Amino acid sequence: SDALVTKDGLLRSLNAAMVSAAARPSSARDVASGGAPTHVFDVCPTTFLVRAGQRVDTDSAWQEFARRFRDVGAGRPALRMPLKHCAANLWALKPVRGAGGSGVRVFSDMHVLMAALRRREGSYLVQKLVERPLLVDGRKATIHTFLLVTDTLDAYVWRGAYA
Repeated sequence: SDALVTKDGLLRSLNAAMVSAAARPSSARDVASGGAPTHVFDVCPTTFLVRAGQRVDTDSAWQEFARRFRDVGAGRPALRMPLKHCAANLWALKPVRGAGGSGVRVFSDMHVLMAALRRREGSYLVQKLVERPLLVDGRKATIHTFLLVTDTLDAYVWRGAYA
């Protein structure tokens, strides 16, 4: 299953989990007021799934991304996006099945993104970059692993993680 191992599958799974959590009465409060996460952007960077070759003026994912891009560029980010990550309006274009940074492009201009996608095929994530990430010894730290938590709160960690 691609639900956890591809970028688009993970995004869809997180969206579904957030919709499910929001439907529960105990999750009615927003994270900022001490409630449970109710939107995928509460737990991961702002991300949109787009397809190369789609008409920007008719595709809802493109329209939603373009609206967010303009808002951030104009200094009006959504509440779920910390201002410290919006100074340069930097976004990454990532192939959904890429790994290790292969095929990733960073941009701050919508026209650059459009030109890059005209030369490509398939699905891509457009993701807001964390402009001021947590650094460890001056370097961005990442941990790649799988963690499964069951409804009884048993946790299973994949031992093949890398950092």
